[in-house]
Amino acid sequence: MKPKPFPDDIFIREATIGQKYAELVAARLRCHNIDAIASQFDFDPERDPADFADEQDVLLGDGRCLEVKSRRLAFDCDPSSFPYKTALVDTAAGWRQKINKPVGVCVVSQHTDQMLFIPAETEPQWGTKKGWDRVRSIHENWLTVDRDLMVTFNQMLDHINGES
Repeated sequence: MKPKPFPDDIFIREATIGQKYAELVAARLRCHNIDAIASQFDFDPERDPADFADEQDVLLGDGRCLEVKSRRLAFDCDPSSFPYKTALVDTAAGWRQKINKPVGVCVVSQHTDQMLFIPAETEPQWGTKKGWDRVRSIHENWLTVDRDLMVTFNQMLDHINGES
């Protein structure tokens, strides 16, 4: 019998944290009259890791989706408060595998619950960085974005509403 590769303890812990922040983002969007729901994550140990390739964090009422990345960093509602010159967008492989490309990435501070947004249209300006994933203890290729390309939560609302 083939060993089950998923879910391991780190995966479950991180997915549970991610679910909490996806729900927070969806709730804030609904407070601004945007139809949004956080996807419910399925921890079925029979699922193959490849099944998670197109997992969508927040589904918008019009069929689009939003990626949510919570970070163990403190920042406020202004992109200039982000503590680094660049931000991690996603793993390069994870972003490439998405079939339904998100309209962008909402980055949430795990310390302040503040949100910044990386519009997907900025992807041509993203960089790549090889680095060590301290949570999963593996080498990873990351997509990065300059802090100057991040926008506020209110600008994210405009973007979702087609006003940007």
